[in-house]
Amino acid sequence: MLRLQIDKATIHKFGNRTYYVFPAPPTHTNIKNRPTKYVEEGACKAYAGRGSNRSAKLLPEVHSAVNDLMTALLDYGNDIGDNSIQSAVVQNGWRPPDDPQQGVNYFANIQMVMKFDRFSKLKFPDSLEAEAESFLGEGNDPRWQAFVKHLSESPGWDAATAREFLATVGNYYVQRGGFNPHATGLVFDLNFSIYHHIFAKDQKTLVEAEDPVNAHPVLNEAALRSALGMWLNTYSMQFNFDSYNTGKEIWHMEWRNPKTK
Repeated sequence: MLRLQIDKATIHKFGNRTYYVFPAPPTHTNIKNRPTKYVEEGACKAYAGRGSNRSAKLLPEVHSAVNDLMTALLDYGNDIGDNSIQSAVVQNGWRPPDDPQQGVNYFANIQMVMKFDRFSKLKFPDSLEAEAESFLGEGNDPRWQAFVKHLSESPGWDAATAREFLATVGNYYVQRGGFNPHATGLVFDLNFSIYHHIFAKDQKTLVEAEDPVNAHPVLNEAALRSALGMWLNTYSMQFNFDSYNTGKEIWHMEWRNPKTK
């Protein structure tokens, strides 16, 4: 059994559920052997192994490997009684390479980054919302370049600030038409519950909370410190899965078998 150093964790109770919360670990990036070939939805089948939600579709060739990872993970969660692991499910797999929802999610991340201290005094133009949600393509696409230009020419913005802002957004979510690894059928996101702290209504007092991560980037820091996050950060590559950056999306698992392209 692949174990963590649980003596380094703090144990928290939320209701009758137990959470191990660890000190923040070193994160890592991994761009080696990332899957890049898009496949049709019909080539994928709903994953039905351990941790299945019965709807996440993946290429059949990785179902066994996903089951191996989830079996090792869930067995360990049951062994230590940690709810972040026990609650884990394969939330989603294949997605279409061009999905209007990706544009909606991209704009939601724009709104999130606008609240960062670095950009909070700026205003993202209402007139660019529809363009932000539209198909923008990769960085060399004229539609993307036009979008960057339009933002840089907006009141309060300049070219350097627009590029910095959009690069920051891109750290959390890619624009519609950008590379979507989920369209390869070799990538899935885990969903699981975490123990963390949030501000109370007075925006001053921190209170305990229990929430599903739902692939929300602002929860990655807390997710990484959970037992599930620590386990993936340490052991997922033993099953040929890894995130492109555990400091951004610890729940994002990409198949890294060098024989798969």
